[in-house]
Amino acid sequence: MVNAGDDAIAAHATSPEALQAFFDRGVRLVSSSNLHAKVLATRTTAVVGSANASRNSQQSSEAVIVTDQRSVLEDVKAFVKKEIRGGKEINELFIKRARKIRDASPHVPRINIPGVTGQPPADTRNLPDPLTELFLEGEEPIEFSDDAKRLERDRRARVRSALGPDSKFGFYAWLYDGKVPYRNGDVLILIRTAGNNRVSVRPPAVVEDVALVPRRKRQYLVTLRYRSEDKTLSRKDVLAELAQAGLPDFELEDDGRKITDTNELAALRGLWRL
Repeated sequence: MVNAGDDAIAAHATSPEALQAFFDRGVRLVSSSNLHAKVLATRTTAVVGSANASRNSQQSSEAVIVTDQRSVLEDVKAFVKKEIRGGKEINELFIKRARKIRDASPHVPRINIPGVTGQPPADTRNLPDPLTELFLEGEEPIEFSDDAKRLERDRRARVRSALGPDSKFGFYAWLYDGKVPYRNGDVLILIRTAGNNRVSVRPPAVVEDVALVPRRKRQYLVTLRYRSEDKTLSRKDVLAELAQAGLPDFELEDDGRKITDTNELAALRGLWRL
């Protein structure tokens, strides 16, 4: 049970990425817009307290009671079952809509409620440390075949399962025609194109998996991981910020260019506070 109502999603109190991670692992999810309780029931134990399943709660002062008292355990189970009956099932369409609501409200509320809202300290662990190189590549609009879609779902679920239901990471798939020159752990910035125009720049992402698409001799699907808080930027804004960082002549090319210059790496990371 989770409060995945529109207000909770828009306030960044509930993460669509966390919902997706649990959903991909086969967990049944139900949303209740009135939910405020934090309880957990197993076959033998009940947990009742203030802690949310969030990174913010890990950094807040929380209190919980763990008990094996049968009457409390039965009460907790009855409460959960009652909430499920009045709740709404969460599926792929629900999560897709939740992402749209979250993306339309990109700013975390200024009011910081411990354990609920507010921005945790920036987490840079998504990238290798030290970061000595990254690559600029193009991402052209390519229609996924049915085989590519199935492969994408399978690989995404595997990667999410390995990392656990952690809301700080997002994933996306990139189709590459030809032998992929990258390996797991490489860092890419994809420049999205529309026609002949480079229009937007994805945040730095780490290669998690490379797999050959069935019935496609030279097409590979690359699964990339990025910080879910990092947004795609317009090419115009990227060039303007790089100019302010002392790189007015930076060439934002999408031909596999390898970036190793420390000043350029620092400026590119600075676009997303990495």
